[in-house]
Amino acid sequence: MGGFWMDKETQEQLNLCLSRISVILSFGAHVALALCAEVRRSEDYSVRRGLVWLAYQLTDLAPKAALGQLYLDNSSSEQVLFAFWVPFLLLHLGLADNISAYSLEDNKLSIRKIAELFLQLLAAGYGAYKQKFMSSDGVLCSAFVIMLLLGFCKCAERQLALWLGGFARLRSSYKDKEARRFSTPGQIGMAELDDDYALLDAHGLLGISMAAFADYSVKLFEEDIEGYYPLKHPKPRPYSHWDDVVKVVEMELSLMYDMMYTKAAVIHTWRGYIIRLLSPPLTATALLLFHFHSKAGQKEVDINITYMLLIGTFLLDVRWLLRSLVSTWTYAFLQGTQCNLLKKTICCRREIWYGLRRFVFSLDPSRLSISSSGCLKLNKQITSHRMWSRTIGQHNLFHECTCGTPSKKIGWEDSPKGEPGIKSILQVICKDILQEIPGPSASPWPADYPYKWRRKFSDERLFGPEFDELVLTWQIATDIFFLCAPGSDESPEYKKIKAKIKMISNYLMFLVTKRPKMLPGLKLGSHYEDIKNALKSIWEKVDRSDLSGCRGRQEKLAEDLLHKEDMRQDHIYHKSTMLSEGTCYANVLKMLIVPQQTCYTTWFRICSQARMKEEYQRRLILLVPEFKDCALEELRPMVGWPLERMLTIILKSWVRLLIFASIRCSRDSHAEQLSCGGELTTVIWLLAEHSELVGYENPIRDYVN
Repeated sequence: MGGFWMDKETQEQLNLCLSRISVILSFGAHVALALCAEVRRSEDYSVRRGLVWLAYQLTDLAPKAALGQLYLDNSSSEQVLFAFWVPFLLLHLGLADNISAYSLEDNKLSIRKIAELFLQLLAAGYGAYKQKFMSSDGVLCSAFVIMLLLGFCKCAERQLALWLGGFARLRSSYKDKEARRFSTPGQIGMAELDDDYALLDAHGLLGISMAAFADYSVKLFEEDIEGYYPLKHPKPRPYSHWDDVVKVVEMELSLMYDMMYTKAAVIHTWRGYIIRLLSPPLTATALLLFHFHSKAGQKEVDINITYMLLIGTFLLDVRWLLRSLVSTWTYAFLQGTQCNLLKKTICCRREIWYGLRRFVFSLDPSRLSISSSGCLKLNKQITSHRMWSRTIGQHNLFHECTCGTPSKKIGWEDSPKGEPGIKSILQVICKDILQEIPGPSASPWPADYPYKWRRKFSDERLFGPEFDELVLTWQIATDIFFLCAPGSDESPEYKKIKAKIKMISNYLMFLVTKRPKMLPGLKLGSHYEDIKNALKSIWEKVDRSDLSGCRGRQEKLAEDLLHKEDMRQDHIYHKSTMLSEGTCYANVLKMLIVPQQTCYTTWFRICSQARMKEEYQRRLILLVPEFKDCALEELRPMVGWPLERMLTIILKSWVRLLIFASIRCSRDSHAEQLSCGGELTTVIWLLAEHSELVGYENPIRDYVN
């Protein structure tokens, strides 16, 4: 029966048109995911990432809409191909091999999802049965059964991948997995570990990252010529450079992304390989059957759509087959099999396998990316997509209040101005981590060593529940000190250390403002808003008539804060206690580098001069443990400290905060951020987890020192 404003024939034609559009949208979204889903490894906000989100939503909605439309449509000879499209809709619901979930919330298999899958299969079967072509057309029925079998397998694979990607399943399935290295002693001794060998090592050591995410302990094994043996009887082969360890950790994070957000856990099994080996010939068979099938009575548009679905599915099947065969997951899988013949074959033919791998990836269109100038560029390294985004956010409170441009991004390498980049920050952090590792020793690891080391950085009692308060107050103190410290622009070493301090400080502030989920403790955005409003209200009353440039504005604001804190302490305190506390800290730092004076020569006198409350003193000593000796030895004169010494102490305090934030961040937050390009804190967290691998006669010390 027609609608009240259109006749029945018009409504039926509209329904047919909507069905075609739904199928085309479903296929287009499926192809978009196959080509662009990899950008989620390294990009947080971009046009391509927005396209992936849209394609993911369409892949979920369009097949369901098409199946529902098919279920309601009346059977006719012109609609036989509509039923033939059902298996392709199931294929699209199963998603591409490079994505199984968009977010951590999607990566949870529930009874509701299983029930939805069951109902979708029933709807597909009933919708196809309504067209009644199965009993009258054996050729098309054979092609339909082939594609229906593949569609069911892909849907089942996705649900199984969701189940295997959960933390509970990782813990139960991989807790006995031994961590191993696949690279040889000669490769580890190279000037720099090759990306390909780093990726193989990441596969062998992936158990460490799995244990960190799923919260269980892992056995560490080392490989020698004769086989594997426990690390408690080691002949260690440490990495030659600290950035080799960072590279392996980056690769492991990418593999963890595979485990949680793609079908890797399902693909790289005997069942997965068999499905991918059979899919291209089966799809080609269905294509040939349809090609030689009589198409009498069918519309040209429906025939073209069917060819598009068959040819597109065949090409994607070939792509997934080639990618799975040359994947390092396959290499690791064969290395872990019980068949010695396969192990020896893959090891002896490694270079041939690498050549085939490079050739296959050279044909992959997903290696194309958009440069900053808007042009297409080709990533030369086939492992480049395995690296995290290698960019960190920067946010400065003083800059926001005085200049109005708070946030930016910085990249991996040093900037053109010679300021240090993220590599130098990781170098400092590696140094801080490695200094806590026992020195060269022939004895095995102390049983309680990992616990003692982690406790130093991860005990939540160190900084309390309101971690964001410490970041806010310490950045205020650090910025005021830099802007008002005497002789601050003289030493090149000063500029170098200052750049590192600013980078870590601004990065933690970026996390406070933009990604509070990546920080430990309570997530109270009101702290940031309160201190920002207080700073802005003070800045609005500052005389800015003779100011020029952002640096001059910030210096004026810092001087005004120090003046107000000296003259009228309660003025700032009533506006913001955190702002007052940070200004007091800056005053103390400034006094410590001033040559000895009679007015304040001991810690007690300095704190009195700065009008520091006891609570502020306790928190400052918490932030800077080096001040503890000053507080305990009240009678020792506080001679003016060298500026470099003070900068080193400030840098250590920021590094300590960054390591604490990295280790105390929740596992769910680390896992969720993996699907948004990754985060520096996640890399640092796993560096800490890998510290036991680099604790013996380790050349890393020579590089970080």
